[in-house]
Amino acid sequence: MTQDSPTSPPSSGGGSMFFFCGLLIGAATVGFVLAARSTQPANPDEIANLAEVPASVKSLHPSNAPGLQNVFRLGDNLYSGSAPDDETGFSSLARLGVKTVISVDAATPDLELARQFGLRYVHLPISYSSVPRETIVKLVRVSREFSGPIYLHCHHGHHRGPAAAVALWRCLDKSVTESQAHAALRTLGTSDEFSGLYVSVRELVRPKPAELDADRSELLQVSTVRPLAKTMAEIDRMWDRATADETESTAISMQLTIAFDLAEHMRDAAGLSDVTDEELRKGLNETADELDRFAETIKAAMRDHSAPNNARTSAITRVSAKCNACHAQFRE
Repeated sequence: MTQDSPTSPPSSGGGSMFFFCGLLIGAATVGFVLAARSTQPANPDEIANLAEVPASVKSLHPSNAPGLQNVFRLGDNLYSGSAPDDETGFSSLARLGVKTVISVDAATPDLELARQFGLRYVHLPISYSSVPRETIVKLVRVSREFSGPIYLHCHHGHHRGPAAAVALWRCLDKSVTESQAHAALRTLGTSDEFSGLYVSVRELVRPKPAELDADRSELLQVSTVRPLAKTMAEIDRMWDRATADETESTAISMQLTIAFDLAEHMRDAAGLSDVTDEELRKGLNETADELDRFAETIKAAMRDHSAPNNARTSAITRVSAKCNACHAQFRE
């Protein structure tokens, strides 16, 4: 937004004060928009990028999409967000008019629950390194062959899902520039740490009709996923449930069970056939040990409800640090 310049200079200090207040209001508005659209600290480059995001990229308030997180609409018929893990999330998708759901996460889609709400799944799991060319071709095929609108998700809706969604958006809307796509990806929350996802979006080449017609592969509702990737996707969801803020004793008791199960799942992951790196195996086992300690803090808190559970908070921090370090080194 710009402010028209006055046709003549102000004749008193009141005009200067009005101009100064206008600057303050403008600065406050920019700050509010940046805070609402990005969880990362703003910098000059980010401000420039955000200014280029097309108006067709709109964030949905959580009240408009219960059971989902980080939901954005890109254009008319494409949404990006988190996985719909329960009936509430699937119900929100149905209310939004979504007909086709694309998952790029390793977790197995809940086909039965999706069908209850009239939704069809397509499973195209990807890693954090890029949106592969074959995936981009299949994304466009889904938009051509299945009814829309489309909802595209990973787990939390911050990195892989937005990258795939923005890539598809660029394919569907030729007016979207490289800089706009980059800015949109940052607005949706994708970390700069995953540079390969940004490269895939920035350097995207739209598939030509001949390339789309030549792809005869089936668009599967459930794809085959490497054992480790599938197990880690399951662990990720269990971790969300185990660390949620709960006050009822029944829910806390369930969290205790999940915490112990998490430790066993992590040890099972260390023994999978596709875990061939000794450092990775060591990291998984060490994380399992931390998960055991996390479970013990929940058990202790159940015995003494009066004491603040600082040990639980510390345990969550240690497990998260282990997971993040391992993920940064071995996520590909």
